[in-house]
Amino acid sequence: MSLMDYERPSLTTDIVLIRVNETDSGNMRRSSNKQLQVLLVKRNIEPQHGKWSLPGGVVEIDEEIESNVKRKLREKTGVSGEFYIEQLYTFGNINRDERGRVISVSYLGLVNDFNHKNNGGFAEQCWMNIDDVMDLDLAFDHKKIIQYALQRIQGKAEYTDILFNLMPDEFTIKDCQDVYELMLGKKMDNFKRRVSKYLKPLNKIRTGKQFRPAELYTWKKENA
Repeated sequence: MSLMDYERPSLTTDIVLIRVNETDSGNMRRSSNKQLQVLLVKRNIEPQHGKWSLPGGVVEIDEEIESNVKRKLREKTGVSGEFYIEQLYTFGNINRDERGRVISVSYLGLVNDFNHKNNGGFAEQCWMNIDDVMDLDLAFDHKKIIQYALQRIQGKAEYTDILFNLMPDEFTIKDCQDVYELMLGKKMDNFKRRVSKYLKPLNKIRTGKQFRPAELYTWKKENA
């Protein structure tokens, strides 16, 4: 038998792109309000027209899978850059797409204000707070994909430096601890000691009327 004797499923990609959004709280005791956000696009075609979904699309026959997810992200949202990306999971439930058998290779991406840019794409898009996303009726099985991505990050945060991909170039211990506690959903004791091998002091102090003076650090990559 040859491959031509078999029915062919469609192969697509989806990417869960996450950032930490930070707004000034105006409170001396709390330097900022941080929220986890995921990038969504609104579907403008059937099926499930008008629903929010993850960026992605059909993989061409002569296209590498990771090249596709980067291309679709750039075309639909305008986002590009040298940010963290890893393959997440393959979702292949028989009934996940009403058009037929569609298998999705999902990816996880983490960005901060310095490692990506957004030139605007053709799809309506929104950085949405993850808590709000969980209350939406997303297209296909995209809520399940987001939940799987969060579980992956939470698991790896316990033994790798993955969350530093969400940090700016310079940060305080409090900034970093806020991100960890936000992602893990719990308070962390002895935080500086737990992450000290990833920290490089900059011998600089952050000052300003909205901040208490605090030492600044940068990320000392584990495998650098």
